[in-house]
Amino acid sequence: MLKYCLVLAFSIVSFLSCSKENKEKEIPEAIKELIEANKNCICDPYIDQYLWKEKVIYFLGYKGPACDWFPTFYDDKGERINMEWDYVVNHFAEESKLIKRIWSCGEQ
Repeated sequence: MLKYCLVLAFSIVSFLSCSKENKEKEIPEAIKELIEANKNCICDPYIDQYLWKEKVIYFLGYKGPACDWFPTFYDDKGERINMEWDYVVNHFAEESKLIKRIWSCGEQ
């Protein structure tokens, strides 16, 4: 019985470590490059992953209180999405579901 418990515990730990690696691999290379480009932390940038209209969307925003910026959206390949001229962030917030924050300047 102890042998089975040890095998089960090892399997769970292996699964959890593999699933973390898979999640990191899911981030498109273009988004990883965007993170690298914003490592200077000017205006406290962050990138969130959302589910919007059954698609994974990445949102680049800034937390700096004195920063003038426009929200930027990227698809699951890391390509920039140009929203319609009258589409505002409030629409996106109402229509989407936050999956997770994938990066925030100063956080690992």
